[in-house]
Amino acid sequence: MRIVFVHPNYHSGGAEIAGSWPPAWVAYLAGALKAKGFDDIHFMTR
Repeated sequence: MRIVFVHPNYHSGGAEIAGSWPPAWVAYLAGALKAKGFDDIHFMTR
């Protein structure tokens, strides 16, 4: 099964100075899904 996480663009003020980083929830959810056997996981920002 293919799983795609989509995270829309947003402006959070001073955080843009550090660059563009995916949110932490992506790593937690993707790790839990991989542990359960899912291997087709993608992350998109728009």
